Amino acid sequence: MGELTTAIRTLKIDDMKGLEPSDYRIYQDNPSVLDSEKEEMTFNVNVIEKGSCWRLVHDGKEVLDLFESDGETSSINILFAGTENECLAEIERLGLIYNPK
Repeated sequence: MGELTTAIRTLKIDDMKGLEPSDYRIYQDNPSVLDSEKEEMTFNVNVIEKGSCWRLVHDGKEVLDLFESDGETSSINILFAGTENECLAEIERLGLIYNPK
């Protein structure tokens, strides 16, 4: 199963031009460092390493994504890795809003 870790990512400001203001807020809320000279922002992300498992991505209030993968997953949002049933149990335990697709 994929292991949960944290990492540091760097995003060029030019790459942020297509983001909506609500998306940009997420980066501002995340502990980040803005380097005006390099025109880039460095921020923390949660990472699930390669390994077959279900991945739950949420913001503490609602489920943003729930999917199965064997690749690496990284997000500035909260990640949980487990079986499908474990992810569904975590959604219920946390009382997250979940609207399956």
